[in-house]
Amino acid sequence: MFKLIYKDLGISSNKAINIFKKQNNINKIGHTGTLDVLAQGLLLLATDDDTKLIPYISNKEKEYKVIAKLGFISKTYDSEGPISFCSKKIPSEKEVFQVVNSFIGKIKQKPPIYSSKKINGKKAYELARKNEEVKLKEISIEIFDIFDIKYKYPFIEFKTHVSNGTYIRTLVDDIGQKLTTGAYVSFLERTMISGLRLNDQINIDNLIKLKKIFINDKKELIDFFNGKIKKLNKEDDTYLLEFNGDCIGVIEINKGIIIKNNLFGNKIKKILERIF
Repeated sequence: MFKLIYKDLGISSNKAINIFKKQNNINKIGHTGTLDVLAQGLLLLATDDDTKLIPYISNKEKEYKVIAKLGFISKTYDSEGPISFCSKKIPSEKEVFQVVNSFIGKIKQKPPIYSSKKINGKKAYELARKNEEVKLKEISIEIFDIFDIKYKYPFIEFKTHVSNGTYIRTLVDDIGQKLTTGAYVSFLERTMISGLRLNDQINIDNLIKLKKIFINDKKELIDFFNGKIKKLNKEDDTYLLEFNGDCIGVIEINKGIIIKNNLFGNKIKKILERIF
């Protein structure tokens, strides 16, 4: 099962996920990306065997509503701080719009040192909180669009549609640097993830764009489950396996040979129990 949940402001993503897990008696749960404690909005979860489908999600784009506060800088790039004064400059509306829109496109971005990026197996924010040196490499991301821009000093409000891996906190800090005013995130809400918005029905076929192999024969299902099928007369590609409408695994074929076989064992067992 894939499920969208809304994480409230002030709690960690892990806490929100664990609450959902406990309330719904779920054994195994995974996610497609977290939110900061001081951010709110959508988390996309997968449960049980469907956690194995997360790497195959084709659309990992996101949309956010953002409010940036000018005149100050923050070590965390948000209101967690510490926050310090930067500038009394009050930029014009024209300058703000020009600078904000200048970030649209493919750009390089350095993740915040207060982030969960790993350095030698340790999270960057853990090192930063110990005042240890944190060096993070720039990453390539894309800002597809920035729209609904509103400006009333000291706040800039906008919405943005971005690629996977984009740090909105870094975007806001970069905007502040370019304006020479400083800026930090005072509000952040994720409003779309993987093309999905709150209350949308989740269709796996829209989420995961893989070719399918349909299994309708009980014997073939058992043979797959027992690892007896090693070859298939199919083009080289990655495929979803489906039995009577149920996704039961992912396989990868190279030169007619199954080189990767990621079956959903628990789901197949339940199907076989129903059949027999």
